[in-house]
Amino acid sequence: MTAERRNQRISGVTQIVQSAEDQSEIGITTSFSPNGLFMSTGKQWPMGTVLPLLVDHRVCRLTVKGEVVDQREDGVGLAFVDLSGEDRKLIEMIMASLLADGAWYDERRRTVRAPVFSPVIWSQNGREAPSWITNVSTEGCLIEAEDAPPVESRVFLHLPQADDPEPENLSSALGGSQAQVVHRRAGCFGVEFVSPTTEFIQSMHKMISKAD
Repeated sequence: MTAERRNQRISGVTQIVQSAEDQSEIGITTSFSPNGLFMSTGKQWPMGTVLPLLVDHRVCRLTVKGEVVDQREDGVGLAFVDLSGEDRKLIEMIMASLLADGAWYDERRRTVRAPVFSPVIWSQNGREAPSWITNVSTEGCLIEAEDAPPVESRVFLHLPQADDPEPENLSSALGGSQAQVVHRRAGCFGVEFVSPTTEFIQSMHKMISKAD
C-alpha cells in the first residue's frame, strides 16, 4: 500500500464485526480505514464508549478496541485506539484483501488534513464559544469543545482579525463560514464547511501551508 493511500478509507465493504468479549455479532462494516471503521448496526452506544472488536477476516484475525466517535441512524463510527505495530500490519492486510474482493477507495476523503492550533469562535442559536481548531482541510476541520453541538446541526465559524489573534467575542472576529457538524467525541467535534467566504477559504489555505 503506497504512502498516498495509507490513510484513506475504503468503501464497498461487507465485513462482520463481532464483540471480542463473547464473539457475538454486533454489526457489519460499510467502510474501513487504518484509523477506524463505520459499522452498520441496530445498536447504539454513548459517545466515547470503547468497544472490544473482533474482525475475523479470511486472511487474518484482528482484535482491537474502537471508540465511538460518530452516531447516525444507520450505524456508528469507531476510531481504533491503542493500536500496536502488529495491529496496523493486520489492518493493512485486511484492507488489501477487501480491495481485491471489490471494495474501492473513497475518493471523497483524499483531501489533505493538517494538524494546527488556531483560534476560532463558533456560534449556534445565540451561543458564542471561543475555541481552537486542531485539524483542518479545505473541506472541514476539528474543533475543541467540552460541550459539542449535536451531529447534523449547523454552527457558524468566526475567524480572528489580524490585529486580534485570539478574539473573545464576535465583535472582534471576522465572519467565516457555516459548517455542519458531522461527528463529535469527547472534547471535540468535526465539521464540514458550508458556503465559506473567499476570505475564509484563504485563511484555511494559510493554516494548511503553515502546518506543512
